[in-house]
This record gives sequence, structure tokens and C-alpha cells, in this order.
Amino acid sequence: MSIEHYLPPDPKDWDVCKLFKAGAIDTWERIKFTRSINRLKILETTITQNLVYEFKLLQEKYRLRGFRLYESRDEKANGSDLMLWVQRDDKIIRYALQAKIIYQKKKKLYDGHYQQLEHIVKKSGEAQVDLILKYGRTHKCIPLYLLYNYVTRVLPSVTQMSHYGCSIVTAQFLKNNHTKLGSADLKNDVLFSELHANPSSKTQPAFPWHELVCNLSKELEDIIIYESPNNLHILSTRLQDLAIDENWIELSSRKQTESGKRRAFNERTNQEEVFNPKYMFFANLDENSIQ
Repeated sequence: MSIEHYLPPDPKDWDVCKLFKAGAIDTWERIKFTRSINRLKILETTITQNLVYEFKLLQEKYRLRGFRLYESRDEKANGSDLMLWVQRDDKIIRYALQAKIIYQKKKKLYDGHYQQLEHIVKKSGEAQVDLILKYGRTHKCIPLYLLYNYVTRVLPSVTQMSHYGCSIVTAQFLKNNHTKLGSADLKNDVLFSELHANPSSKTQPAFPWHELVCNLSKELEDIIIYESPNNLHILSTRLQDLAIDENWIELSSRKQTESGKRRAFNERTNQEEVFNPKYMFFANLDENSIQ
């Protein structure tokens, strides 16, 4: 397991925060490897599936008490759409994550752009960013873009660049600041350097994704509160009130069934319809231990 390579040697030293950091480092190194060698290609669906697969193996091998993985019961769920539920201080915050990978021109790995941010859903004619914002309002969760990254640029304020292998930025920030002129859709040339700890900017729109499950910084907490008026992101103080079993089933490594094959087919045919998460990560920071 490649993610295990970036975790501390002793599993007793692991926690959910370190698990997400390791996932980001692995993503950074995976993109670095594919972008540094000709004729290799990697997509956001590949990375998402890798994170789900390896997190599940680690969960089964080491009994991660503070972490669970679920899959949607909806056969039309999309493979690159994720939910992250975080329980902290007896409150649960839900995040909707739309994954996008960085693109780079050959031999120009010092920066990159997110060309797939520009996305009009053919069936409805709506911008994808509007669909995830609508999902956030309907399901009382915070809509984020999950960015998969690798660049050779070194930012002065960052001690470990590979922690930005998985970063998050709010969908509302992108909608407010990176919409194409005369369109509801996002631009396709938003740069890594525009979003990540830009020393020439007073703002830091994007954060490493592990900050959602580590010690929530005041800056990120302010952004979360601002992006979710009336505290709609706080659903319940009791997990049982959320009725996980009605919509989700705990992910297992069981043999694929005929229904599983149908689900894979529907994923391809329906993936552009709406934001419809296929997997859910549940991090219980009130039980943040391994064994």
C-alpha cells in the first residue's frame, strides 16, 4: 500500500489527521511520477479510486476506529463525487467534494491549471459549479472542490509542499472569483499559484484537505462559517440521527455482484447529470485513534 509508506512506522502513532496527510503526499507523488514520464496519464477518477481503495485496505488491516468508509446505495452515483463527514466535539459537519486534477503543459511543471473546472452539464445545460452549490443548499453541507496537485514551485510559506497533493477550495469562492465573463461557468485556466498560499495575495483560498480533519485553523473555520449561513453544516449532535444506513452502506472488499456491475455501467452513463456522491469518508475526531 503506497499510502502506508507515508505514515509513521508504528501504527500506534497514527490518527485520522496523519491518514489524510499521507493520502495527500501519495497523491502528490503519484501525479509527479506520471507527469515526469512520457506517455503516462492519470485522471481524477483514478486518484479518487486509489484513495478509497487504499484507505479501505488500511482500515481492514489496522482497524481504524476513527475512520469509516461508505458507498452510496444509489446505482447512479458518480465515481468522482465524494462526501466527507467530520464529527468534532459531538457535532457533525458534512462536506461535498467535487474532484478536479491539475493539468500542466509539457516541461512546465512549476505551475498548472484546472481545465475541467469549466464544465457545462449537457443534459441540464447548467454549470457544474451551480449543481454542487445547489446540492450544498439542498443537503445542508459545504460544497468544496477537491484539487489533486503536483507542481515544482516552492512556496515560501509552506513547509511541506506535498501536503497540497489534496487541497480544498470552496465552490462559492470559485463562483465569486473565477467565473467566465458573460457566463455562469467557471474558467478553465485557474492556476495553482492563484489558489495556494500565494505570497503576493492577502488571501489563501485553498487549504490542504487534512486541515478539515486536523486542528481546524481559525482562518479555515471562518471560511466554513461564512460559506454556510445559519450553521446549516451542523446537522446533529448524535450520529444515529443522521440515518446513515438509509443512504449508505459500509464499504467492503466483497466480490462484485451483478448489481455492482450495473452500478459501474450506470456510473459511466449518468456521470454528467448531477452531483451525486458515490463514496463517503466519515472521520470521527471524538474517537481519533487506531486500535
